Amino acid sequence: MKKRRLFAAATTAACMASFLTVLPGAVAPSYAASVVSNDFEVTYEGWHGTTDEFQIKAVNGAGFENSRGMAVTGRTTPADGAASSKGLWLEGGINYTYNLKVFAKTNETFHLTLLYKDMDTNEETTVELINKDVKAGEWTDLSTSFKAPENTYEYLMTLTTDSTNDFWFDDVLITQQKKFGTARRAHHTAEEVRNSSGCSRRQGTQGRIR
Repeated sequence: MKKRRLFAAATTAACMASFLTVLPGAVAPSYAASVVSNDFEVTYEGWHGTTDEFQIKAVNGAGFENSRGMAVTGRTTPADGAASSKGLWLEGGINYTYNLKVFAKTNETFHLTLLYKDMDTNEETTVELINKDVKAGEWTDLSTSFKAPENTYEYLMTLTTDSTNDFWFDDVLITQQKKFGTARRAHHTAEEVRNSSGCSRRQGTQGRIR
């Protein structure tokens, strides 16, 4: 009985796999593929201060859920903040979702900007991705989606607040949507899929699969 059940399960799985391949548009959802993931457990992941006039460092226990996170302290102007270029991983013409967690001991308005450059003219453009009020003492998620123009590069992310108070951030994640499989014959019906994959059931007088 166990072998029979295993064979039936394997047959069902094969049929479903074939169905997913042929009709991905109907049953195959997209998923968020990670492009950049910075948790700061080992390195600074390319993050640095916008100037050398204040301190930015990874601190054990200072991150989300007491993990290792980034602390930004000693700023003298609100324009000071944490920055990191993601030009090695991002490209123009693709819609990315930007996520990160932020924390401050005071009520703060956080700003996340993105600077990109034109490949032909080197002209710089800075857009504000996120502008969000964050309550004191609470880790808060910042999230948004943005597609930079094609033929651009650099993609410098900068995180600041409206004050010079200290703040912390962690778990920077950039994702893009991708689909499972590739549509090849989406016009086929489920019956055609079963027949072409050899999974058709032919019922005899006793209901056996031949």
